[in-house]
Amino acid sequence: MLDFLAISAVGKAFQGAADFVRELKRPRVSRQDFSAILRHEMQQRRAEAKDGAETSRASSLAETFIKQRDADGNRRISLAESGLDLKTFEAADLNGDGELSPQELQAYLLKRIQTASAQASNHG
Repeated sequence: MLDFLAISAVGKAFQGAADFVRELKRPRVSRQDFSAILRHEMQQRRAEAKDGAETSRASSLAETFIKQRDADGNRRISLAESGLDLKTFEAADLNGDGELSPQELQAYLLKRIQTASAQASNHG
């Protein structure tokens, strides 16, 4: 019985030593590198949150615009319904079919919001 306990204790000691060696071989990260990794991760999360907020804002604006302007109730906006100038309407009409779908309007508004946001961050 003592032999079994001794063998078990030796086995545990070897396992502990092997774990210790593995821990020593694991690459270390300096505080500076760790801080840089955290900063990068936080910037990514802020950017993702900002993108989500911008998309939500564009979607909300598109829905409001369609509700206010869609005279015939087809959920598509013609040039006459839109009240937009031709140049703006054509820029938003991505497929060129002469009507703005909710998706086209949202994409156009999102692009405008992102452009305005980038300009604001570059100037202030």
